[in-house]
Amino acid sequence: MAVTATAPQSLPTYRFVASLNEMNNIHERRLTALRYHVPGAVMFMLIGVAMVAMGFTGYQARVMESRRRVATLIMSLTVAGVIMLVVDLDQPARGLIQVPVQALVDAAQGFRP
Repeated sequence: MAVTATAPQSLPTYRFVASLNEMNNIHERRLTALRYHVPGAVMFMLIGVAMVAMGFTGYQARVMESRRRVATLIMSLTVAGVIMLVVDLDQPARGLIQVPVQALVDAAQGFRP
């Protein structure tokens, strides 16, 4: 703030303050994403609905005595994949889909003299 007060029109000072502000905004967004998760009730309902759908699929397959195992398997894998995607996106620091932190590391290294 002292440098900004002494030379408010300085381009390097302006760029430094702007990049510092942007890094702070990015950090706040990451912290917000880590703090807020999908509520447990929503996850419970998602898994419950999937279990009911699989149960009805199995019941229908048995009643109709059909041998469409490939279609049942594809549907089961699709439902399981959607549930895993929701769980994985809910935890950005772990899992298959991870948010890279390299941009923050590069910005922090750029500030060192």
